[in-house]
Formats: sequence, structure tokens, C-alpha cells
Amino acid sequence: QPHSNSPAKPQPLKIKLHVSIEDIYNAKSKKIRYKRMTPCTHCDGRGTESGGRIEVCPVCGGVGQTVRTERRGPMTIQQMVPCDHCHGTGQIVTNPCKHCNGAGRVVTTEELDIQIPAGAMDGATFVISGKGNYAERSKTIVGDMIILLSVDPNEKFAITNQYDLYTVVDVPILDCITGSKIDVPLFDGKKTTIEVPKFTRDGSVIRVNGLGMPTGYGRGNLLVKVKQKFPKDLSRSEEKTIKELKESKNFK
Repeated sequence: QPHSNSPAKPQPLKIKLHVSIEDIYNAKSKKIRYKRMTPCTHCDGRGTESGGRIEVCPVCGGVGQTVRTERRGPMTIQQMVPCDHCHGTGQIVTNPCKHCNGAGRVVTTEELDIQIPAGAMDGATFVISGKGNYAERSKTIVGDMIILLSVDPNEKFAITNQYDLYTVVDVPILDCITGSKIDVPLFDGKKTTIEVPKFTRDGSVIRVNGLGMPTGYGRGNLLVKVKQKFPKDLSRSEEKTIKELKESKNFK
């Protein structure tokens, strides 16, 4: 079947979408602004001015491709390449539209709200049907959009074990010794309270189930690494108390 009677579906329009860990954590939607090829409104996608017409390319017969022959030493190599005469469309336009130069489509800037899927990760791709480029001189054949997700780094949080949310929290040294409850900041001003057990060592990781990244069927875990916080200075009375503790049996 000739190329002119059956325009090929355009290759997918690829968009790189930058999101934050917070965006994924809260499953937010993101508005993107992008360019794509849409039917020309001046010629209604036909590609011709009034009285113009579309003819089959006489060089490729409407196929859109021609055979290129190359000689490499004793060998002759033939390969199919886009037709130079019709630029691979299989068609020749008489009296082409002055707005789209006969292509029947023009560049349009559009906006779209993208809902970040639950469980999405850095490098993930997903397809949005019908939001890509239109084929030349067609109002019905349109390609897809492929979204490539890129997660920006965060100063306080990281994603580990695929769906776990990891953070480091400073805990005063005495709270690590005696045990305590501390507040761990999350996103949007929210926080969660976790229990630091007695004798928690520096670098210990406390796991809180169900407060990690969305998985599509639930959530991963929140992993809180304890960083023991020492005082920057001591008063005389504080130093005296610590020296007394050093002499007690549990600190020897």
C-alpha cells in the first residue's frame, strides 16, 4: 500500500519530567509545558492552499523510500533510504499552504497535567496515548508521549531499597543513653514521633513501617539513622556532673 494512503504513526514524543522526592511521596500532579506538531488551522491539516492538491511522488511511487546503491570494493550494497524528492512522505504538494509549507501541521505549545503514578522511581517511563505529534497532513493519526521521570536529589531525604525513605536525624547524646521520643520532620510541615531506645548507638537505624514511598499497593518504610549530637560547650556544673558520672560503675 502506498505511503501516501497510510501515513505512519509518528515516533513517540519524549519528555523528561523533573520531580522531587516530595512530589512522589505525595503523588502530586505536575504541569508541563511542551511543544508538539498539530494540524495546521489555516489549511485544516490538508497542507494545501485553495485549489492545491496532493499527488503521489513520481520518484518513489508514494512509498516514501528509494533504493540507494553503494559500491564498496568488489561489493555492491543496496539499502532503503527516505526519498529526497518528497522527503520521505510519498507525496508532492501543489500550491502548498503558506503557514505550514505543505506539511499540514505546525508547532504548537501546550500544557498538560501529569499525575505521577504511585510507585514511580527515578528513570521510570510511562506512556500518555495521543499526546505526541500528529502525522503530516493527518487529523486522525497522532503519536504518543513518553514521560521519562527524573527525581531531583534532596538534602534531607533519599530513597533506598526501592521504596524506603531514608533520613539522618541528630539526637542528643543523653537521649541516646536514656532513651527518648523525638519528632522527625516529613514533608509539607508534617512530622512523626519515633521512640529512641535506651543505649542507641551512633549510626543505628530506626525503622518506622508504612511511612516510606508509595508502592502502588501501600508504602515502604521510613528509615531514620541516628547521629549522636554532642554539646558544643559545657558549663562548670555540667562538666562537674559528667566527671562524677565517669567515676560511677556504669560509666567505667
